[in-house]
Amino acid sequence: MRQFEYHLQGILGYGLDYEMIHQDPATWFSFDPEHGLRPSISSHSEHFHRDQLLALATGDLTEASTQTTSKQIFASILKFLLGDKSLFIHQILPKSL
Repeated sequence: MRQFEYHLQGILGYGLDYEMIHQDPATWFSFDPEHGLRPSISSHSEHFHRDQLLALATGDLTEASTQTTSKQIFASILKFLLGDKSLFIHQILPKSL
């Protein structure tokens, strides 16, 4: 499921611009669908660690933490695009995916 979401982001034109990670030495980043990745000084639960973002940049979704990061980013993109609406697939798939 994460691989599908990861590729769908790019197809929709909402793939992450990972340039910020390479330009800024920050350890933590926040994500906003309108503005993309931004460096952060805190490890707030809605912020993402550099290591997970670097793994995403290479398409490496083998680690559970990277999969969680990908899921959270995709969810924020969907919320931005769909508002209060949801995808039909969320009604048929188990919550653990």
